[in-house]
Amino acid sequence: MTQDVSAAAVNPFVAHNQMHDWSYFLGFTERAWNAQEFNFGTGGTTERDPLLGDVQAGAASGGFPSYLGRDNANMIPLPDGVPPITNMYLWQALPGAFYAPCVDGDFDMAVIGHEYGHLIENRMIGKGGTRSGHHAGTMGESFGDFDAAEYLNEFGFVPVSGEDPFSVGAYVTGNHTRAVRNYNMSWPRTGAFPEPGTFPRVNPLNFSDMGYDIVGQQVHANGEIWSAVNFDIRRALVAKYDAQLPGGGSGSTPRAPTPRPRGRPSRIPTRSPTSTLPDRGRRWSPSGSRTNGESRCRPESTWATTKPESPRSRTPTRPQGRRTARSRRERATSTTRRRSCPGPTSSWCRPRGTAPTGSAWT
Repeated sequence: MTQDVSAAAVNPFVAHNQMHDWSYFLGFTERAWNAQEFNFGTGGTTERDPLLGDVQAGAASGGFPSYLGRDNANMIPLPDGVPPITNMYLWQALPGAFYAPCVDGDFDMAVIGHEYGHLIENRMIGKGGTRSGHHAGTMGESFGDFDAAEYLNEFGFVPVSGEDPFSVGAYVTGNHTRAVRNYNMSWPRTGAFPEPGTFPRVNPLNFSDMGYDIVGQQVHANGEIWSAVNFDIRRALVAKYDAQLPGGGSGSTPRAPTPRPRGRPSRIPTRSPTSTLPDRGRRWSPSGSRTNGESRCRPESTWATTKPESPRSRTPTRPQGRRTARSRRERATSTTRRRSCPGPTSSWCRPRGTAPTGSAWT
């Protein structure tokens, strides 16, 4: 066991409180089932559930031969009223597996922020309980990464030593470009043609890539698809408002979301700081190239009888004069018939390749 356990305990304590205060003003309050010892009479939810932190978890017993107490971190969110638990571990190179530097995860704020993000999304999406289902898990992993990156970038805490400011876990992995993930969320979808000996810093993921990694359908790898969506939407909103994203969208996400009709990355806000409802179109517009993939394409023959995915996904021409119920139905049918799947030659329907596998925490 390392001799700096006191410092390791102080850092997560401060980090948890920082994340609490930051997320509180973004909507993760007592009424949104946050974790606090006292709720100060706000009512509506249960108190006496402060977040607990286990530092250097498994330091003495989690090494050789199992290494179950290495190269990881996790959050046990638990229902409202029960203290949740963050477990932080030591990191080291493992033979024939992941080669991490010998460091203490308690000192990586990106990892701590990621785990705190799991507390937020589980409590808010689970309405005081926990969310469920694979797609909820993928969105949750994306939420954790995005939450940590947003906090660190907002206060200018990154980069520290030349790492990409949107890499999550650069300290514990020693990878300053994409850290613990296969792709960096901030990389563009396309770029210059790859050159020999040059790492192509692009993120081509879209929804057709679900299960793209060699591990198959796995929440961390699939969560990178939603991280790319979240970052594209973030870029659009920041360009307009120069403001951070609120966490209002989590409360409206169902406990077990699906891709259609209401599944969406839980970080997408219901409203941005100064936005009006027309910004809904702005939020969904940059996500189109990411969420429309081959698995979401349908044969042209099904469009005549299939309801469009979203009323916002099309804007049929509105004729002048009085509109009748019959004319509206006719226009909807006509629009859906004209709309067809672009097919395998389209860029947003083309399957993507695999990427190198990295370590992934819960």
